[in-house]
Amino acid sequence: MPEPGGGGPAPSCNSLNNYIPDDYTSTLTINLNFWFMQDPTSSEIKNFQSDGSGLPGNNPITGDQYADAMIAGMNNYLANNEAMHLYLGDSPPEALPTHIRLRKANVYYQPDTILWDYCYNSGVSPLRVKYGQPDAIDIFLTSFDLDNIPSGCGIGGYGSVDVNAQGFWLGLRSQILANDTASVQYSFNELLGWHCSGYLGVILLHEIGHVLGLFHTLDQNNSTVCCGNMNDGIADTPSLQEIQDSLNIDNPCCSRNRVIIGTDTIPCIFPEEHGCSNNLMDYTHKHALTPLQLATMHRRLCYPTPSLTLHNDYCTSNEGVTIDAGGSLVWNGARIFKGDVYITNNTTVTIKCTVYMPEGRKFIIQPGSKLIIDVGIITNRCGLLWGGVEVRGTTSTTQSAANHGVLQMINGGTIEYASVGAKTLSQQGGIIQCNGASFLNNQVSVEMNQYARMGTQGQLDNLSYFSKCHFEVNDVSRFGYWQRHDSFIKL
Repeated sequence: MPEPGGGGPAPSCNSLNNYIPDDYTSTLTINLNFWFMQDPTSSEIKNFQSDGSGLPGNNPITGDQYADAMIAGMNNYLANNEAMHLYLGDSPPEALPTHIRLRKANVYYQPDTILWDYCYNSGVSPLRVKYGQPDAIDIFLTSFDLDNIPSGCGIGGYGSVDVNAQGFWLGLRSQILANDTASVQYSFNELLGWHCSGYLGVILLHEIGHVLGLFHTLDQNNSTVCCGNMNDGIADTPSLQEIQDSLNIDNPCCSRNRVIIGTDTIPCIFPEEHGCSNNLMDYTHKHALTPLQLATMHRRLCYPTPSLTLHNDYCTSNEGVTIDAGGSLVWNGARIFKGDVYITNNTTVTIKCTVYMPEGRKFIIQPGSKLIIDVGIITNRCGLLWGGVEVRGTTSTTQSAANHGVLQMINGGTIEYASVGAKTLSQQGGIIQCNGASFLNNQVSVEMNQYARMGTQGQLDNLSYFSKCHFEVNDVSRFGYWQRHDSFIKL
């Protein structure tokens, strides 16, 4: 029997180019946990509190409010992507919509006698090991006196492509919190971005970029020379050597203007000349992301399976999409949809990898359009049943690909965990053609409703067929107590 998704040529579902966002890319929302680490051995408040206590002034700021402000700033950056300044060729990489957003999942005010002031810049974080949760990216905000900064620390962060190593820290000057209302309010305003372009927010977004698979496009190699000879392995972000050789720019992380807050030097305003990098993953505190950087992030979020850090709105949402480009589209990468998918306007869509659908939502193939599941799989990741593929026809016309929707399943193409895997509507027709297909763990695998195909000499054979297909139910957990497996083929 054919294995799910097997039997045909193996597509490159991991190929980076297949994850560049397009008109049909769903916006994915990432869960963030914020941990405000507390020193339980001291009566002095050294970090944000749940009630805003310890902060001077008439408007105490809670950790929740601080997290909200950082997320608002980061989502603003993600909603307003920029074209990268430094590029090779005649035009910059296109500033595509990112289709990524962030949300606050949880806020914790965590006492820890050892780790309350911890910071690190390599390896696996003990904070992550002790407190980390699998269903979010954990942001640890520790507190330490900026007059006595541990080696390698400061106002900054550390992120890693290893999800067990990410972290973020913020140094708070305890004597300012205790004694200097004006300075702490000024500093707070600066750090939230009212005067400093969301300095901490863009640092945190930079670190999240690491967690989602991005490396520095350029690198700082000492205190005076901003950029080292770094190559991040992404084709549309040039290396330093390419910039120097082709663009004749020696220092693309140039002219980082700074502002002084107390005794701290904070970069705030950056020149907009195209001779300076504006990429999120450089050290200029800007937020441009190239198409292939976005592809890296989306691949990390949905391949080989959806990331546990994603907000589960994609499990039950209803944000439908209409695919009406005409011609043929081939999906060689995994995709997550948040609602019904309508294929119309004589469009053919071929699925080569895995597509994830929310509960109860369907692929709907309109007359004249076609869905081909070739090797690929359509499923639900969330322990629920999606709605299946609905193939529509036209009662008053002859049964043909020009007048009816068509579903073809070949080379082990699979529909699994659907309430009705594939369905035609009563008296409307529609064409379902399956050769070497698999239907796994569907409540009903196929439902063929009544339709008479008429010709000049009377009724003709229906164009739908099933050949060498595999039908199996080995998991009934999603059918519910009062539900059951109904049938493989229902006529």
